[in-house]
Order: sequence, then structure tokens, then C-alpha cells
Amino acid sequence: MFLNYLKVAFRNLRRRFSYSAINIAGLAVGLACTLIIGMWVHQETSNDRHFQDSERIYRVGANFYNIGDMAPGPPKFAEVMRTGFPQVERTTQIDWAQNPVMHVGGEEFRQPDAFRADSAFFEVFSHRFVAGNPSTALDDPNAVVLTDELARTYFGQEGTGYESVIGEQILVGEEEIPYTVAGVVEDRGYRSHIPARMWLSTRYPEEGSWTSASSYNYVKLREGVSEAAYREALDRLVEQEIYPALGGSLSYEEWKTSATGYRFLTMNIEDIYLQSDQRFEIGPTGDRTNVRAFGIVALFILLIAAINFINLVTARGATRAREVGIRKTLGTGRPALVMQFLMESVLLCLMAMVLALGLAEIFLSAFKSMTGLAFLDTVLQSPVQVLSMSGIAVLVGLLAGLYPAFYLTRFDPVSVLKGTYRSASSAPLRNALVISQFAISIGLIICAGVVYRQLDYMQQKDMGLETENVLVVDNLNDLGQGREALREEASRLAGVQVAGFSNRIPAGQGISIINMQTPQMEEPASIQRFLADAAFPSLMGFRLLEGRYFDSGNPSDTSTVVLNESAVSELGLTGEALGARINDRYEVIGVVSDFNYESLRKRIEPTVLMYHPGYRQGNRLLLKVESGQVETVLASMHELWNSRSPDEAMNYYFMDRNFEQMLGNEKILARIVALFTGLAILVSCMGLYGLSSYITEQRTKEIGIRRVLGADIKDIILRLNKSFTWPVAVAIAVAVPAAYLVMDRWLSNFAYQAGMSP
Repeated sequence: MFLNYLKVAFRNLRRRFSYSAINIAGLAVGLACTLIIGMWVHQETSNDRHFQDSERIYRVGANFYNIGDMAPGPPKFAEVMRTGFPQVERTTQIDWAQNPVMHVGGEEFRQPDAFRADSAFFEVFSHRFVAGNPSTALDDPNAVVLTDELARTYFGQEGTGYESVIGEQILVGEEEIPYTVAGVVEDRGYRSHIPARMWLSTRYPEEGSWTSASSYNYVKLREGVSEAAYREALDRLVEQEIYPALGGSLSYEEWKTSATGYRFLTMNIEDIYLQSDQRFEIGPTGDRTNVRAFGIVALFILLIAAINFINLVTARGATRAREVGIRKTLGTGRPALVMQFLMESVLLCLMAMVLALGLAEIFLSAFKSMTGLAFLDTVLQSPVQVLSMSGIAVLVGLLAGLYPAFYLTRFDPVSVLKGTYRSASSAPLRNALVISQFAISIGLIICAGVVYRQLDYMQQKDMGLETENVLVVDNLNDLGQGREALREEASRLAGVQVAGFSNRIPAGQGISIINMQTPQMEEPASIQRFLADAAFPSLMGFRLLEGRYFDSGNPSDTSTVVLNESAVSELGLTGEALGARINDRYEVIGVVSDFNYESLRKRIEPTVLMYHPGYRQGNRLLLKVESGQVETVLASMHELWNSRSPDEAMNYYFMDRNFEQMLGNEKILARIVALFTGLAILVSCMGLYGLSSYITEQRTKEIGIRRVLGADIKDIILRLNKSFTWPVAVAIAVAVPAAYLVMDRWLSNFAYQAGMSP
């Protein structure tokens, strides 16, 4: 019986090949898109969940002096947790090793994913060791743990015999400090917010200042201890130990909300990758807005594909009334007919799923090339998602087959064969489905337009500074005292307009805060600070509104500052900034227009430029290069650098790269929305084409009669399209306000918006 169902199903598919091809192809595209996006969403939301007891592991950051929420905290934190907090089972600390160079067997390796960690790290973060003991691997000074992939790179180790790597030495840094391999962990491809492949043992101080933020602190809470209870314990620590040291004359309640206040920030490691908006993250983070948006797009595409499929199956099912009548007359029972219709529908869906797997491989390559996101090499690496999509395909097939299976099999076969039976029209259902799919498609088109408009606005917005052709050399510490000589020689190179030092740059990772107060202010204000030499303002192309910049020939300018407009407002100096005294030691000599040095999601903060001549406060060398001279200047800079530091490569980049990276998430969102919106439109049009072909076929006699009676082709086309015009009009009326509400909420994430126009 089952083989007979299959035989009849394949016969019907072959007889209606064009209909079957459209149906299968449309559903396959929808399933492939949903599969790709679903796998990416699952990857993004599974960070750090592979660690044992991950729900009990928290990172503890800090916020003090109104610097903002920071992921790192004070190094002394771990010792306090070990001695006075019964809520904590284990605590550990880690920080980035600053991209050290490794010397192994006469070869050099730059290792950007090397981190320093204390001895308890692998007791909190459960990595699988293939060699060594996780409990003692980082106990000894100058011990190092590697991933198996890195062990193969360094020592040529193949297979699973990593025990021979234990005891090998790696010379770290320019000082070539020897570290001994004490463990090898399996790199299983799991994703973590700590992008480490090498861990160097270190010891953190048990004493120090609470206002230091140089280590990333983690705690593993005991079973049964809630995050709320732990936070209460941290609040008591702030009140009993930190407030007496930092509170001054303020009461505790006043101090908590003042510029010198202090608070700890707890975040479960499962939430860090997607939900953290803290400064100085230990590794790259994702964007939960993008994840939600892609998930919604995937759901919409699947709905469009399923609606198409159900529409076509329902429409075509109505043409098989005579077949059902004959089968019933010959003795076929209703259950067998129901099974036949459901079998055909499910078979179509399974064929679509097989095609979807092939399309998914193509879409996967397009997805990776358009976004640059780390992703799977093949969809078969995610069998759970593939099985889930197969289940969805079967479910769509069952839903699509319900109408012909249960409605068309219930009528009297005699009336059908006599030609006196008239089935109820399925047009209302089809119209409802058409409205739904076009509402989704139109909504996606509107969303894509708004995203692109905002992205274009962010790329074209006047940032208040000039970043083009500004070369940044950021490893000046390798030169020591020789950095000043490098700047002088670099400033004389052909093609270099100006050269200078700075402690931070716009769109960079560094931060510097100073509390400033005028005599009229009751409380100080936290102001962002740029420490630089006299060349920095002209390098950045700031716009001077009044006053002057620093003068390198005037030593007293070390006691002067230049404010931006927001700082003038924050300090209450509007209209009387020049000559104002700040902190009883600084004089305001200039005001520049506001300039963006962070994401356009944030408003421009009050900022001060402070003059520090020479290299004492500048760990970055900046060169303003003439247009067309970039390659020449780069070659000359490499020569200058190699003459002073032949063993260390010059680490450089152009400042506009930083601003490009700030737009990274928005660009990814725009590309993905554009790609999958295009595919959603394709699927919708395929379904509409199949449905319109069916309707035209049903009205062939009517069209012939109208032509015989003299009707124009234009009139016939308009009459045929009339049945689709009003559903699309309704879809527009539904989609426009819905898309407006969604995108208005999305735009609220940006301090500076392009807005939405009709």
C-alpha cells in the first residue's frame, strides 16, 4: 500500500511538473535561508555554554569615577573573594598578554591570542586536557598551557601523543623569558568570549588600589547562591571597605551617586558575548540586535515559503475532485485518500529539503563572504539543525495537505461524476495567505531601506575631525627613548605633513578620564581626556571655534586645556570659556567643535585636550600623510623603524580603519537584510507566479470567449491582475505601520539618526 502511495505521488508530480518544480524550488529556497540563519543564530547564542557549571560563573567588572561600566576590575579582587566571601566556590583572574612574540626552535611566532592567567583558571573554566593536569598546570611560575592545534604548530606534534610536548620550552617576548609547557588542551571549536589559545601563568598582587582595572575577574558561585545574594555581598564590601578609603567627606548615600562613587558589575559568562556593552572587553563581542533581526528574518522567509507551498497545494487540490470521485466509486476509502494527499504533500517537502541542503551550501559561502563572520565550513557540521529543518519541512507538508486531504475527500462521488457538485471556493484562504506573504515582503523591503539609509548617514556624517590618511604606529614602547628621534625623522619624510604623539586616538580602545571642576561647581564632572603634543589638533583636523591651540614653544602651555563644546556646557562655561580656571591649575585657551570619537550609537561626551610635550604621555605616533603618498611614506617608515628595532616589526594601521570597524555591525546587518530580503522577494514572486498561472489556466475558456467578443489583451491582463491588486494593497496597509514601529525602535539605539521619510 505504501509503495502504491509513492507510485501515485510520483505520477502526479511528473504530470504537473512545472507546478511541482515551482513549489519545490520556492520551499527549498526558504528552507535553505532559514537553515543558514538558524545555524548562525544558534552559534551566536551558544557562547561559553560548553563550560561545566557555566550558569554559576560570573565576571565581576567595576565602575568608578564615572568612567563607565568596565569589564576589567582591580587585581586585588581575587584575594578578597578567597578570604572573605563564603558565597564563592572558586575565583580566577586573566588578562591579555599584549600580543607577545614567541621563540620556538629558532622560529618566531606572533601570538595575539595569548593570555595571562592565575593557577585557578582551569578549575573555573573546564577545558579538556589531552596532556597535563588542569588542577596544577599553571601552579608553577613561567608555566604555559597550549591548545592542541598550537602544539602542532610549535612542535610539529601529530595525533594524540601530546605527552611528549610537556616540558618543552617557549621563549616569550623580546626578553625571551623561558616558559615551560605544562598542559595541552583540546581545541574543540567551542566559542567563548575569551579567545585564548595560550595561557601563561602569572601571579596577581594581593594588595593594591581599588581604582585599578587591569585584570578580568571571575567567580564561580556555590550551588544555591543566587546572583542577587552575591551582589548584596559585593555592596557590603563597597560600603565597609571601599567607601572609607575613597568616600572623603561625603555620606555613603551621597558618595554612591557622586563622580567618585564605586560599584561592582556582575555578568554571567553565558550573557557576555551578546549582552555586554562594557568598556575594554577581553575579546570581540556579538550584537544581540543583529541576532534578533536575523532570527526574525529567518522566520519571515520560512513563513513566506510555507505560505507559497500551502497556497499552491490548496489551489491545485481543488482540481482533483473528479479523481477523488472515481477513486471512491472504485472502493477507495476516505482514510486511504487522506493518506494519499498527505503523502504527496510531504514528499514534495522532503524533496525541497534535499534541494535546500545543496542551496544552503551555496548560501553559506555567500553569507561568509558578505559578512566576514566566522561560521561553519558546511551545513552538515550542524546535524541537529538539519534534522530540525527536516522536521519543519514535514510539518509544512502535513499542513499543506490538510485541505485537499480532509475537505476534498468528504463529498459524494455521484454528484462529482454527474457534474452537479460545486466545491466551496478556497479564494478567501488564498487571499489571506497572499496578504500575509506580501505584508512580510514589503515589511522586509522597508526595513532594508531604513537600515541602508542609516548606514549611509553614518558613513557620510560629518564627524568633526579628519581621519583620512592618518597613519598610526602603536608599538612605540619597543623603541624606548628612541621614539622622539623617530618622530623627528618621520616629520621630515617626503609626503608627511605633520607628526605627533598621543596617548589615545579617536575610535581607539583606550580611555582616559579626569575629574574637572570650576569654582562655580559644587561637584566635579568626569571629562574624557586626550593627552597629546602640540601637533595633535592639526593632525586630527579639529575645528577651532575660539582661542588657540597649544604652542610647542611655550612651556607654560602644560597648564592649559582646550575643551570641546560639550565640555564647555558640562562645566557651565557657555559664553565665558576662554580664560576660565579649572581645578585651580588649568586655564582654558581654546574651544573646538564637538567631534565623534566613539560609535554614533553614543552621544558625544565632554572632552578635554591636554598638552604634554614629547613622548612622555604618547605611546602612539601619528603621521598626517599627503594624498597619493601613502605607499612612499610607508616604505620610508619601515626603513626608519628597522634601523632602530630590527628584531620587532612596526605595528601600524590607518585611523579611518577604526571608524570602519565601528560601523562593522551595521554593515553586516545591512548586507544580511539585503541578501535575505532579495531571497524573500524571489520566493514570493515564485509563489505568485505559480498561483497566477493556475488561475489563468482555470479561466482559459473565459479568456477565449472575451477575445472572440473583441476584448483587448490589455483589458484581459487588467482583469486577471485585479484579483491580486487588492490583496497587495491590503498588505501595504498592514506592512507600513508595522515596519515603521519596528525600525523606529531600532533607530532608538543610535544617538544620531537618519530618520525615516515617506
